[in-house]
Amino acid sequence: MEYILNKDHLPVFYLKNLGLSGESSASIGLNYILPPGKIKALHYHEGAEIGICVSGSGVTYIGDRIYRYRKGDIQYISPYVAHLSASDENCGESVWVWISFSPVRMMMVQNLNIAFSLNISEVSGYSGIFSRGENYYLAMLIERFKYLLSKKEAYDEVEVALLVGLIVKETGRFEDKGPRSLSQSGGRSVTEKAILYISENFSDSESLAERKIADQCEVSCSHLRSLFKKETGMSVRDFIINTKLAAAAHSLRRTNLPVLRVSLDSGFGQISCFNRLFRRVYGVTPTEYRKISKC
Repeated sequence: MEYILNKDHLPVFYLKNLGLSGESSASIGLNYILPPGKIKALHYHEGAEIGICVSGSGVTYIGDRIYRYRKGDIQYISPYVAHLSASDENCGESVWVWISFSPVRMMMVQNLNIAFSLNISEVSGYSGIFSRGENYYLAMLIERFKYLLSKKEAYDEVEVALLVGLIVKETGRFEDKGPRSLSQSGGRSVTEKAILYISENFSDSESLAERKIADQCEVSCSHLRSLFKKETGMSVRDFIINTKLAAAAHSLRRTNLPVLRVSLDSGFGQISCFNRLFRRVYGVTPTEYRKISKC
């Protein structure tokens, strides 16, 4: 989105743990009222922040840039970036959805390191305001993230971790002049496509055949194996197993479903195989893990 440069040097202050408390890695505020007013100072915080304008219009200062926002626009603020927003005085209050989250903490799920898997070395990427038309892919990732956080029931930590990873990855290659063309950015990499497909189908063993994953990524099986190993440090098969185990561990912690049901829901056909792999990775049986995690 277009912006103008701010010639005034506004004071900046640190706002500790905005929206987060204790061990919380994310928080969401729905229907937040943003009042009108003149911006006289900016703040920053450790976590990242996403804002979705539900109604109204106004101005947002991000660093030395000034943006105009309106209904439907999306704001993304990377950690430690100074910013502040206000509604237009002549239009009254605007309404926002605000999401505060810790990218680093949210991308660490059990034995999965999503940042490593997606080859993310930096969580401070793009900070600015954009419309859905300027980056539809990023907007859809954020909409899914908002939906999962706003649900009353517990969300799937594996899916959310992957979503955060893909959001951070995309903000790292997005610019205010608009999203780069596919020829410039390469679009989503083969590994990213594979990881997203696996995260959506980990419980369906038939969908996880190597040939099907390769077809989804539009590459040969050998090319998929080579790229995936190079970018994640593990084989496709090991990543699938780790994803299934992480989903199972989440279910063991958050539900009282029988271990057999957890095994089946996580995509394991045989309980013996599930028990063996779970113990190999977590060091205890699924039943022991449930007892320990609920102590």
